Amino acid sequence: MPQLQNNLKIGIASLGLIGGSIYKSLKEKGYKEIIAYTQNEETILQIKRDGHKASSDIYVLENCDLVFVCSPISKTIEMIKKICKINPTAIIADTASLKSNILEEIEKKTKCKFIGSHPMAGTEHSGFEHSDAELFKDSKWILTPSKFVNDTEVKLLENIILSIEAKPLIMEAKEHDTSVALVSHTPMLLSQSLILSIIDDNKTLKLASSGFRDTTRLAMSNKTMAKDMLIYNKKNIQKALKKIIETANKLLQSEYFDKNIDQIISKRKTMYNSEGKNNL
Repeated sequence: MPQLQNNLKIGIASLGLIGGSIYKSLKEKGYKEIIAYTQNEETILQIKRDGHKASSDIYVLENCDLVFVCSPISKTIEMIKKICKINPTAIIADTASLKSNILEEIEKKTKCKFIGSHPMAGTEHSGFEHSDAELFKDSKWILTPSKFVNDTEVKLLENIILSIEAKPLIMEAKEHDTSVALVSHTPMLLSQSLILSIIDDNKTLKLASSGFRDTTRLAMSNKTMAKDMLIYNKKNIQKALKKIIETANKLLQSEYFDKNIDQIISKRKTMYNSEGKNNL
């Protein structure tokens, strides 16, 4: 594991589930200067009690070497621009679950040292109170660097991610957005759709057991995050839905089912470790 780079001043903008978990992960690993920007007064007091700096004034981030922007997708670009304006030398990494539109806008309108990033971890809960220092352990963390950063700056972020026991992986932004439509955004949409399809059917609701419970966990996802995903990645989600429906219709055919069910079960069994983290 890389050595902690305790000479760095690491900022975090917005401390909900993801921002709070980054903060707690860095704190647990011994980073000495963590600086938080949030409008939540209770969170500010908690971070100050921990011995770190926190403020509702964005200028608290003006001397940071690197800043994680953990705002909702719809507010991420605006937040990156604000931070870049007050601290043009900082490396800025977002955590949004979409990359293409953010990367294109930042490269078009700014010269920020921006690295798109997306930790592939989360829960159906939201808020600092649900954040967890172990959230990112053994999870993939996607990076989509902009043209304004060099290999050394990307490596610095990779080392921070490795130090909190996540696994950085560089991808093209458009490839990322296509992939998360299939493995993240569409599963959430299907969970919501399943609930809505029986919401007034009391007899069916009474029959829903563990299979329905597990399949619909993502229906409880943060409302703002869920809406942003569906708005900003709509085209990729529609393609993913088409692919899933086509596959499902094939599986309804006995011959196709018999031909594929063993590899479906085998792949699912080997995908995750005992803690539920992706093995691949």
